[in-house]
Parts: sequence; C-alpha cells; structure tokens
Amino acid sequence: KLREYRLIASFRQGKRASVDDFHRFLLSLGTGEEPGVGDPRHGMFWALVASLLSVQCRDRVALAATRAMLRLCAGEGAAGVAALGEEELLRLVHSCNFC
Repeated sequence: KLREYRLIASFRQGKRASVDDFHRFLLSLGTGEEPGVGDPRHGMFWALVASLLSVQCRDRVALAATRAMLRLCAGEGAAGVAALGEEELLRLVHSCNFC
C-alpha cells in the first residue's frame, strides 16, 4: 500500500470523493482484483488509459469509460482496444469530452 495514500485518506476521514475510487482502481490493476484486466501485466496499460481519460473529464467518468472498455476487451490489453472499431471506441470515450 502507498503510505501517501493512507496519509491523504486519514486527512479526509469520513469524506468520500470520486478520486478515492479512481485511485483504488489504479492500485487494483496490478493485483488482479479488477474484473476484466486479465493478465496483471495489462494493468499498466489500463492505468495509462484511465489516467489519460481522466485528464479530459472527472475521475468517475473516466473510471466508467475505462471499466466499459475492460468489459468489452475481455482480459486483453492494448490488443483488445486495437481490435475495437473506431465507432465503438468513440462511443466508449464520448462521455470523456473527446467528441
């Protein structure tokens, strides 16, 4: 566990924010706990995807879009995203203000 994350969490005891869910998601990617990641080595790819999407929108929106991609890509990393058609990919990221 990250010591800094625990420190931030202790400062905000009893207060929940979408960034907490987003950070929990990022930390879970390398552990195999997040459904759809498949091989834990894909975790770094999905962390990059989620982080890039979150730059464009709120964390909860990026998290929803990333999880939707995870469901469609069925355990694949970059190859799964590359296999999506352009229309499908645009539909998935539309809520992130890319379109």
